[in-house]
Amino acid sequence: MTTTVESYAGSVAELLEKASAPGTDFEQIIAIADQQRMASGNEAWAMPKAFALWQLKRPEEAMKAIDLAQTVCSGDSNFQMLRGVIARQLPEQRGHAVAIQAYRE
Repeated sequence: MTTTVESYAGSVAELLEKASAPGTDFEQIIAIADQQRMASGNEAWAMPKAFALWQLKRPEEAMKAIDLAQTVCSGDSNFQMLRGVIARQLPEQRGHAVAIQAYRE
């Protein structure tokens, strides 16, 4: 059964798990995450969006998304790991400094 943006009723963690499944439609993950974040006001929904953008090799957008989740997710090791892997895709030394900081936190 395919999940649509309108029919998604899972949690942030469930959407992250769905995003890591083989054959994932990352654009759909982004749309669901955006819709859920706007409807709930919960910035944690930016994590699945950031993951999907990272998978699509769009690190600048992914970093903007993960930064939205920082206030509510900074204590989560998955947040720090995702922030680090996104940062490693950023150009030049800027990404490396952010990655090192994320891995230390």
